[in-house]
Amino acid sequence: MKILVICVIYLAYVSVGETACTFPADLLGIWDSSSLEQLNFTDTSTVVIPNIHTYGAVTFNCESVSGSKYILRSSSTVVTLFGTPMEAATCLQLVQVTSSAKYTYIHATTPLQQAGNERVKLNPVSASLTEAAVCDESTPYPDGTYDILIKNGALSLATVTCPDVLLSKFSYTVDGNCFSNSSLDVCSDNTKLQFNYSICSSVAAYSSGGDLSCVYSNVYNSMTYVTLYNNDATTDESTTYRYTCMVVAANGSLVYATQNPQHCLSTQTSNNVTSPGLALILKPINCAVDTTPSPTTTIPPNNEAQVGTASVAAGTTIAIIAVIALIFLLLFFLVFRKGAPYPMKKGQCACSSKCGPLMYCLSCQCCCGKVGRGTKIDPEGHVISPEEIGVVAGNEESQVTGNGREVDVIPAPTPPGAKDIEELQEISTSSEDGKPRRLPPIETSVSETVDENETQTQQTAEQSLDANDSPTTVTQAEPVEVETATDKTENL
Repeated sequence: MKILVICVIYLAYVSVGETACTFPADLLGIWDSSSLEQLNFTDTSTVVIPNIHTYGAVTFNCESVSGSKYILRSSSTVVTLFGTPMEAATCLQLVQVTSSAKYTYIHATTPLQQAGNERVKLNPVSASLTEAAVCDESTPYPDGTYDILIKNGALSLATVTCPDVLLSKFSYTVDGNCFSNSSLDVCSDNTKLQFNYSICSSVAAYSSGGDLSCVYSNVYNSMTYVTLYNNDATTDESTTYRYTCMVVAANGSLVYATQNPQHCLSTQTSNNVTSPGLALILKPINCAVDTTPSPTTTIPPNNEAQVGTASVAAGTTIAIIAVIALIFLLLFFLVFRKGAPYPMKKGQCACSSKCGPLMYCLSCQCCCGKVGRGTKIDPEGHVISPEEIGVVAGNEESQVTGNGREVDVIPAPTPPGAKDIEELQEISTSSEDGKPRRLPPIETSVSETVDENETQTQQTAEQSLDANDSPTTVTQAEPVEVETATDKTENL
């Protein structure tokens, strides 16, 4: 009776445990695995793993879950040892990277020699399974020993920008072959490594087409671990593989890398790898790279793509050009345009003493009024119109305008005084031969002065006639063309 009760309790425990263990809902479907080929999650608690040793495809049920570790038990016997039917068990630690597209996983069961070094445990049917017994891989796990799951048909969502150390064009060697006659392009598409086999036929990264997509990368101890997805239509998983893991590091002017099929090894470095791995040496040929990820790429938290700043640089350049254009227009309209210059006197504004000679054309526009052509400046710095020139201006100093032209100030002639008139009266109007003598014309700046001089000349001539009592003909002085300061200024 006691034995029966214990069996019932045990079966109930197992049943509850199996029911409670379920996979994430987005895992449903077929997934391309880096080390287990294609996994098929048929429902939330069942997964089919193909080609395990001699057992073929094995269906596993989710036995229990602890954190991100899932303990799986085969749904049927896989082998009979010494007459005892044996089930298979394994442990997967699953971490979501991109929903419905990409997971990383650790196959946390140590290899079993009796099962061809497959990562499984063999247990009698219905034997209890514990995390310690099944998930027995030592922690912390070695650097780079993760595997990748990418959902079938969702590669575009899983693709990422390749690591910076690979963003270039290269010539290369693969296991000592090629080099100068070789080409690896990670510029044309910075999410891909594209080997040109028409130049060098040596196969790289276990890809017959030489076209591989970057799907995951991480950095450990200054070395970059990058997982590549082979875009070949088919792979045989013996000479060509769906996944390749590279360990890459720059050293001087070269980049050193090693490759291993499916996933990286715990002992693999950028310059050391065991067979069947191969070593590569890459010689960079720089290229302009657009680091903007494709619109469909989802970037995992630990592999952020570098987004270019070309748009910011372009905006800054446009702003600088706009400012320069504005300054040029300002200089053109305020300094170099014709007409209405800003008057200057000895390097300063005529109407203000606060403007200095340095950049006076700009610094003085705020304190000097505009003046028209023909306008002059008096010694006190006052602006006078063309009509006033010759009457007010009396300083012969040269003036400088805002456009740099030097113009002489033409003073007005002084009208004749009383003394000048008396001297004119003493001048004889007759020459020695008795003929009438023409008086020299007097230049003046105003018409009134000319009329006054003509009147005085006629009076002097009449007095001379009275004194000689002889009929002498007096010829009136010819009209004199008076050139005013305004005319000279306009000629200038």
